Amino acid sequence: MLVRRATTADQEKILNLRIKLQQHVEQSNPLIWRITKAGRQKLVHDVSHLLTNDTSLVLVAEQDNNIVGFAYGQILKRIEYEPNEAGIIGMIFVLENYRRHGIGTQLIHKLCKYFEVENVSHISLRYVLGNKEAEAFWQHLGFKPIIYTSATDLETLKNQVKLKK
Repeated sequence: MLVRRATTADQEKILNLRIKLQQHVEQSNPLIWRITKAGRQKLVHDVSHLLTNDTSLVLVAEQDNNIVGFAYGQILKRIEYEPNEAGIIGMIFVLENYRRHGIGTQLIHKLCKYFEVENVSHISLRYVLGNKEAEAFWQHLGFKPIIYTSATDLETLKNQVKLKK
């Protein structure tokens, strides 16, 4: 297993994994926003941007010359909050047949080195509720939820806030 920095030559394979990640989270939770055809087309630009952004790192995991996973980390700099710099684990995905073999852990290990070199000590991430694989993985690595995002549709909300006369 080789974990390395992604290059622009990996863009199409990362894009395919990014789409598989989206499909996985959509299956995990029926309330998650669904990607549109235009959204899929925009992913081409998004992945390209990730690969060329100087405040981020995209890693790929290769086995037998096949990319079987990827991870994306970013450094967020801000003056309005403490800590002023934070590491964001934006995405990680490993193909199903390659899970539970330490690949995700190796990807995160490399991201940790990146954050350490950049003197970042606070790391955060988001994952979809209902994505049991992600929940178990992140809890095992010491992450604890600190913010919940909740959703409903307008009709349900309107029905709940009707005032009784």
